[in-house]
Amino acid sequence: MSELGVYVLTYPGDFHLSVALVKSLQHFNPGLPITIIPGEGFDRNNHPFDVPIMPEPTDDWALLGHADRKFWAFQGPYEKFLYLDADIICIRSLAPFLKQLQEASGKFVFAEIQIDDDQWRSAVADPGHSLHK
Repeated sequence: MSELGVYVLTYPGDFHLSVALVKSLQHFNPGLPITIIPGEGFDRNNHPFDVPIMPEPTDDWALLGHADRKFWAFQGPYEKFLYLDADIICIRSLAPFLKQLQEASGKFVFAEIQIDDDQWRSAVADPGHSLHK
């Protein structure tokens, strides 16, 4: 079992989003283990990913079927993991967050982005804003 990794749930209809997410994670976080959780309709012989595809679960998580594949992460190869939906993109290194995740204890970790509305609006309106870096 690996210490830390990332799961990305994807379906054939959102492969374009998932590929962008995987490539952005790989670019900003070289060496970070990434595993695809295959959604309904996923063809294991025909997909665009160069990272491992999670096998069908063999324990109690298999009973869920397609109901909620997010839970497959609990039977995967990572002791601690970050679960990401396909419609997210990584725009910088996750190292500070992953360090906090590594050091955290407990079954679940909740992370909340702290940014006020005025700061967010000014960053979105100004392409030269420092937050775009």
